[in-house]
Amino acid sequence: IFAILHGDGSIWLKGVGGFADRITAEGWQRWIYARKGGKDTAMPYWRLPDAALDDPDLACSLAREALSHL
Repeated sequence: IFAILHGDGSIWLKGVGGFADRITAEGWQRWIYARKGGKDTAMPYWRLPDAALDDPDLACSLAREALSHL
């Protein structure tokens, strides 16, 4: 799995290695949820920026990059 389509319509790309480092540095929102008992857990997925939702070429390029790091 390299991407997730969330129920709210957001798209999340899996970040591994250098790609994760890059998108973290760019400030992408990371998927974090609270486990039972309240402990926060960070998943290896980051929300695709709004700019990429308006630019299919950019979105495809980012998706290809995410795939290349798996």
